[in-house]
Amino acid sequence: TTLLGDGPRRLVDSFREVQPQRGKNERTYHDFKGGEEGWRIDYIVHTEGLRATDAEIVRTSYDGRYPSDHYPVTASIEWK
Repeated sequence: TTLLGDGPRRLVDSFREVQPQRGKNERTYHDFKGGEEGWRIDYIVHTEGLRATDAEIVRTSYDGRYPSDHYPVTASIEWK
């Protein structure tokens, strides 16, 4: 079963809905090393009855240390 794509049970990638152009700096996995260049492997998906109004990749570090080996992906979602 395909989660993203066409069909009656299609799920929408909230980040791509807000930022439709794929960028070279969408990296989400960074192995505690930081960096931005690369592909996203973390997603927030929703049904077509909802709409993402904001989405971002949070790259905050504290004294050069990261709380996870993945950057968090956030989204604000509302009913259509």
